[in-house]
This record gives sequence, structure tokens and C-alpha cells, in this order.
Amino acid sequence: MDDHDTKDTNNTNKPNSTNDTNDSSAAAPAEPSKPDTKPSVGSVMKSRLPFLDKTGIYPLELTVAMVVMIILASVMSFGAYALGQYISGNVNIGIGESALWSAASVLVWLPVCYAFYMRSRAHMEQHPEVADRLTQRTFTIMYQIVMMITVIGFAFTALYSLLNAFVQVNDVAEAMARVSLPSAVSALVFGGAFIAFFRRPLVSRKVFANGMAVLAVLIVLPVIVMSMVMLRGANADEVRSSDLAELSSRVKKVAYSDYELPESLADVDTNGLEMPVDGYKYNVVDDGTFELCANFQTDTSKNDPGPSKKRSKKRKQTGDVDFYKHPRGNHCFKVKVSAFDDFMSQLRGIGE
Repeated sequence: MDDHDTKDTNNTNKPNSTNDTNDSSAAAPAEPSKPDTKPSVGSVMKSRLPFLDKTGIYPLELTVAMVVMIILASVMSFGAYALGQYISGNVNIGIGESALWSAASVLVWLPVCYAFYMRSRAHMEQHPEVADRLTQRTFTIMYQIVMMITVIGFAFTALYSLLNAFVQVNDVAEAMARVSLPSAVSALVFGGAFIAFFRRPLVSRKVFANGMAVLAVLIVLPVIVMSMVMLRGANADEVRSSDLAELSSRVKKVAYSDYELPESLADVDTNGLEMPVDGYKYNVVDDGTFELCANFQTDTSKNDPGPSKKRSKKRKQTGDVDFYKHPRGNHCFKVKVSAFDDFMSQLRGIGE
């Protein structure tokens, strides 16, 4: 064997360092890849209540969510107008009862709307393909058209009443509180309802639902508090007006029987009155005229206090004197005993 063959043998038996290095690198375990942090198409941000992350019958729950959203926006708008009436000082029994009705309606419909909106919106995020269905697209478009028209109507009312308020000689703030501000709030509420079921939501479902809930609470709480205070005063004033109407009838009865007006309420039967008689004042103006006074908590001189069977009955008994329209504070009503006055005039003529 020559030297050349010996070199070939040595080269053949010598390990290849480069190949060994490559093999060792290939055999080394690969580093675990980092998970993709981007949510998949069917993922949805979970809420604390699993009940809000799934639906039972999606088409039905989506329809309920849309209908309840319209109802909630409507009663919130009604509450905003009731709050505007309170701010402007236009308080009476009818407005107070309507305000309490709207507040109770918001408290009932808000959790229902919250639940069905969260559930239906979660299904839409988990299954984006449902947005392409003809039925859902049709109902969504109809819903958004109704909301858009309503928003435009309230926005127009707010702007027109605002411009009209500035051309008034007085009561500018009252006009803005009664119409402009509630209309603007209503436009905001229905605007939120308009974007609620966009195919690509502007905000997450939790942000939207919590935002609507906060707005509803900001409307309802002042309505409840002011209703409790003002409606209680309005009810007390109605009782006072009813007592004055009854006292007027009893004073006339004494005048007809004794041919003269009583000197004080001590000469009049005051049994059966709903409030202590000490809160009322009686003054004789002349032979056929007297005054009845009381201290009222509300102002009903600029508005109709609203329908009341008791009020209608008393108006018939007291003639032209309307004890149910009065300013706030102490106020006196002049009552003229027409028949008694004519009778006394005749007696004076006979005596002369």
C-alpha cells in the first residue's frame, strides 16, 4: 500500500466535524413558539357572568334586545323631559306621577335590556357570519332607520327650541330647561341605541352596555329624588285646596242661614278637614265677600294641575273661584257670596 492509499484511508476514517456540528444543531430541541395574542375570529371577551356570554335562541334574543332597547330609550327620554319640567318649576300631580312611572320603567327595563344585549352581541362576536344573513340584515336596517329618524327629530327639536328661546323676551332659561335640554338628552340616548347593533361595533359590548346603564342612572336618580320632594308638596297643596273649597262652602252655608258672614272660622264647622284648620286664615272683606288663605309649596298658576275627580267636584261647588290654581307661598282667595250680597242689598233698600 502506498502513501496515497494511506492518506485516503485516514481521511475516510476521520470524523467530519462540520457534519457533526450540523447534526447536533438539528437534534437540539426547538424553542417553544410564543402563542398568538390576537383573538381569533370566533373569540369574545368573557364577562364575569357566563350567562351573558351565550344565547339560547339567538334570533329570538336579538329581536328581544332590539325591542327592549327601543322601550328603554323611550322611557329614558320621557324621564329626561320630566326632569326638565322639574328644573323649570312646572310641577303638578300629573307630571309627578308620570315622572315616577318613567323612573320605575327604566329600573325594570334596564337589566332586561342589559342582559339580552350582552348575550346577543356576544353571539355576533363569536359567529360573525350571522351578520350576513338576510333576515338579520333586514331587521337591523329597519331598526337603524327608526332610530336614525328619531335622533334627527330630537336633534331638530333641541336646536329649534334653543334658537327660539333666544328670541323670547323672558323665560329663556325655562324654555331651554323644558324643551332644549331634554331633547338633546333624548337625541343622545337614541343615538346610542342607533349604534348598538352595528356590524362592526364602535366600542366593546361591555363599554356600551355599562355606558347606557350609567346614563340611565344619571336620569333616573334625580327624577326619583325630585319626584319624592315635589310630588309630596303638590299632593299636600291639593289637600289644602280641597279643604279651602270645603271651607268656602261651609262659610256660605253659615252666611245663608244667619244672614251675615261668620266673624271667624270658630263659627264654622271644621270637622272632616284633611289638614289642621290652624293652617288656614279667614278674613271678612265686606258684607258679601270673604278671603281664605293658605301657604302653598308649589306654583300651579301657570299650568293646569291635571285631572282629578275630587278637583272637578269641588270646582262645581265653589263656582268661579279655582282654589287649585295658586302661586307658591302664602296666597289668599277672594270669594264673593253673590246671592247673599244681592239679598243684603235688597234688605238695605227696604230699610231705606
